[in-house]
Amino acid sequence: MGKIYAKNNDAVSYLVSSINDLQVILEHFEKYPLLTQKRGDFLLWAQVLYLVKNKEHNTLVGLTKIIALKASLNKGLNEELKAVFPTIVPVERSQFGNELIQDPNWLAGFTSGEGSFLVSIFKSKTLTGFAVRLRFNLIQHSRDTQLMQNLVDYLGCGRYVAGPEGYNHCEFIVSSLSDITKTIIPFFEKYPIRGNKLLDFKDFCKVAQIMEDKAHLTPEGLNKVRSIQADMNRNRKT
Repeated sequence: MGKIYAKNNDAVSYLVSSINDLQVILEHFEKYPLLTQKRGDFLLWAQVLYLVKNKEHNTLVGLTKIIALKASLNKGLNEELKAVFPTIVPVERSQFGNELIQDPNWLAGFTSGEGSFLVSIFKSKTLTGFAVRLRFNLIQHSRDTQLMQNLVDYLGCGRYVAGPEGYNHCEFIVSSLSDITKTIIPFFEKYPIRGNKLLDFKDFCKVAQIMEDKAHLTPEGLNKVRSIQADMNRNRKT
């Protein structure tokens, strides 16, 4: 079902466009609801799918309904559609409150798409002249502030950080080595990440073990950390 398209050297896209296949997508997310405010987009999209399945998009009344729904979807209408439908009133978009995480597999999937496992090396007054820090984070639009705050309680560690003034994002961060080794790593070992990010997680675990063994305080251990870091995230060649 669906097709895979290579967008560029760094990304691919999974596209589902058949009405029958879209019904499968609809039923999946009805059974496993989205927890972010993107759920509002899904509910609007579901109404459009219903109108198309019933051929209402072939009538002016039905098309007008779809344009009103689209006006509240994602980034709304482009300038061309605004010019053609100047009197359209956007449909009210649903807002969701305190969405609690009930399935750990949801967090594993969410992290596969939105999480980062980071290793930083910076100058410090140590014997090697450098220190190592691990960080796990999830970044979302500020409209999902409550969900990001709920992660602190759900995992029992980490902190919520609001984006700087003028920016519309918020962040969940875990940087304590103890929290990473006792909570984050065991969690994702039990509920595995999917995709290429799994390789970043495995490298993240290697560095965590080096730090637990205090080997990063030696030139040899620090060089090993540097070697691992050099092939993580966007630097990964394979």
